Amino acid sequence: MPNINLINGTILSLEEMPDKDTLDLSEEEAKWYASDLREMSTVPCRFDSVPERIDLLFIDGGEYCGEKEFGKLMGRSRIIVLDDTRTIKSRRARKHLLYNRSFRKIFDDLGCGNGACGFERQERERSVFSTIPVFLSTSISWLFFKAKRLFA
Repeated sequence: MPNINLINGTILSLEEMPDKDTLDLSEEEAKWYASDLREMSTVPCRFDSVPERIDLLFIDGGEYCGEKEFGKLMGRSRIIVLDDTRTIKSRRARKHLLYNRSFRKIFDDLGCGNGACGFERQERERSVFSTIPVFLSTSISWLFFKAKRLFA
């Protein structure tokens, strides 16, 4: 039985959010950005609770959080799944993984909703992963759990 630990919070502080003026936002996108900031201000930053090694990372955060979340967690992660890869939050992270020789593409489907992809760290890079923390990242709350080896 896996050990499940539910944590309410964000992994980004408000100071880590991209500056609105650098994003070239439409009026509607500026409203979404303001909404993300409001929501993030209601929960604590809990980055210190994220495990050092993540075997499966699924990023589906807020529109303006995904790229920063990816940057903070990529080095800890063995398998990375990104949602909405045709949008601001995941577009650059997808491109980074496509051209990163340390990761092998599992799938890349731009036609699935707003796009989705999955990548696995290459074998020589995987030896440091011994437990199975699974980390689901959203801009407001996230869940991770450790279980015995799920992936061989």
